[in-house]
Amino acid sequence: MRRLLGRPFDYRRIARKRWYIPTLLLVPLVTVLSCAWMRLAGVVGPELYAPVLLLPAYFLVFFVLAIGEEAGWSGYALDPLQDRLGALPAGIVLGTAWALWHLVPYALANPPLWVAGQCATTVVLRVLMVWIYNNTGRSVFGMVVFHAMTNMGSVPDYGFPYDPVRASVILAAVAAVVVLLWGPRTLARFRYA
Repeated sequence: MRRLLGRPFDYRRIARKRWYIPTLLLVPLVTVLSCAWMRLAGVVGPELYAPVLLLPAYFLVFFVLAIGEEAGWSGYALDPLQDRLGALPAGIVLGTAWALWHLVPYALANPPLWVAGQCATTVVLRVLMVWIYNNTGRSVFGMVVFHAMTNMGSVPDYGFPYDPVRASVILAAVAAVVVLLWGPRTLARFRYA
């Protein structure tokens, strides 16, 4: 139990520091691309803003909240699932469970298309999380940071409506490239190294 509770703080497992780039920047990039797509579609006006002074507080809250979830999803459930199914299927199974875990809150406040988009986004995010996890020495800390960044990209209001349908399309394209380049079995063996 002590080992499991310590895993959300296992930052030393991340030997290759370059993996902080997708951990910290993938979701903000998807958020920017989604916003650009909405702007091109005429959905979003020019009043975009980032509450700069609130961003550290948002991150801290989302980080603390992600600790419990990732101790379970990544620290407890992921490795046995990967051993049995492989990385990509484990990501899909955990992503589906993660989406179902959040289904009621999603459905209480949003229309059905939004809920479907958010469930798809949740599954694809988990596949990408398995990719990062496997390439960061199986660091749960990396998953907590990624999870917090995911919430940073979807929960605060930056002056545009979060659209999980668009986000899921962009994330699915990223995940397809990841699976193609790193392989579905481990998501950790870059084919062109």
